[in-house]
Amino acid sequence: MSWDRLSDNPGSLVRHKDAIGTRVLQAMSSSLNFTYEVREPVDRQWGLEGEGGNWTGMVGELQREVADICTDLTVVPRRGGVIQFAGAYTAESMVILSSKPRPLPEYLSLIRPFES
Repeated sequence: MSWDRLSDNPGSLVRHKDAIGTRVLQAMSSSLNFTYEVREPVDRQWGLEGEGGNWTGMVGELQREVADICTDLTVVPRRGGVIQFAGAYTAESMVILSSKPRPLPEYLSLIRPFES
């Protein structure tokens, strides 16, 4: 998810940009009838394991139940020990396009089946 900060204060609300994670969250919200706020972690980190099994960043907020869901965490086995991951999906920003091939001329229909 990409976002714009609405304030420079850590942990404040953010406005998310259009992306696959944003659309998944909006579809879930509509389908399951819930509202949500999108916030940046107070320490602006994704999550590093600290002393005593406590985590920083988004993983820490999920671990302490300050946050309920995150749509953009990389699945790492050590994180799986403190939070539960749902099924992953991949957002690919690169695609290859080509024009649709034109139909072959009718006069070649007798010859084409014998080409190797």
